[in-house]
Amino acid sequence: MLIDDLKLPVSYFKSIEFTMQVGCSVGCNFCPQGVFVKNYRSNIKSFTLESFKKALNNIKNSTIEEIKFSGFSEPLENAYIYDCILEAYKEGFRVELITTLKNFSKAGFETIKNLPIKCHISIQPPNLNNRKGLSDATAWNNVEQLLSLDPKCYLVFGCLDNGLTQSMKNDLKSIENKFNISIKYERYTTRAGYMGSILKTNPHKKLICKHNLGQVALPNGDLALCCMDFGLKHIVGNIFEEHYLNILNGEKLKEILLIMLGQKEGEILCQTCEYAKAIPGFLSPKCYVNARETFKNLRDKLVPKNSSTRKKLDALFR
Repeated sequence: MLIDDLKLPVSYFKSIEFTMQVGCSVGCNFCPQGVFVKNYRSNIKSFTLESFKKALNNIKNSTIEEIKFSGFSEPLENAYIYDCILEAYKEGFRVELITTLKNFSKAGFETIKNLPIKCHISIQPPNLNNRKGLSDATAWNNVEQLLSLDPKCYLVFGCLDNGLTQSMKNDLKSIENKFNISIKYERYTTRAGYMGSILKTNPHKKLICKHNLGQVALPNGDLALCCMDFGLKHIVGNIFEEHYLNILNGEKLKEILLIMLGQKEGEILCQTCEYAKAIPGFLSPKCYVNARETFKNLRDKLVPKNSSTRKKLDALFR
């Protein structure tokens, strides 16, 4: 059986995230970094440019369209990060950098600032003190240094809305005005239960992944199932050893997918993940996602954005 036989959404398996090194000094208190470090068993601790190229060679000519630099650690702490970004872009992939700007290099960013790539900057309100390895002064100075380069890449500033008070949001509004930026508030999750308990989904339910099942490449070549798999519970293959299409149609990934679809018994990370959504059993994931997209398009055309009707409709497909 090939993966195409499972009638999965066409949005699945379009991106791979790269964890550029094992260990992260940012120290976010909402990240299960210790779980990742404990469960990573290889002596190969970081990507080099050569090992990154090796991985890309086994990703080219597959379903993958986008390379993301993020995964389980801060990508700018890798010495080859800017070279790897350039390499991914040169090979024709869409590129996204997701960073706190820890270890920001003005000279390094100069080399990528005009590329048509997405740079997602993760920020926090002043004085929240939830990143023990990144002070407010350093974080906001790095933002200022970045903006001084007048980058042409697409910048997104995101802040995790983990119990933020109105006072904190007012502080962020002042920062928006100071730097002439917009800040997007993002959903907090328990990282599939690694940062807190979550009600487990019935194992017989059919699930879809709202994050589109993008794997995470590790420095030793292993591919973790997704960006929530900090415990490396599901290693589906090794991108140094085989082409991504072979991994995609391999038995390890197909077994996980069959459990997601309620066609096989078993325990998987998706059953404790906020990005997994149970759908009606009579629908294939592909049909459900297509129906959801059709609904969203009609909603955007016909229903005012901030209306009570829209909120009620949105709840149906959340």
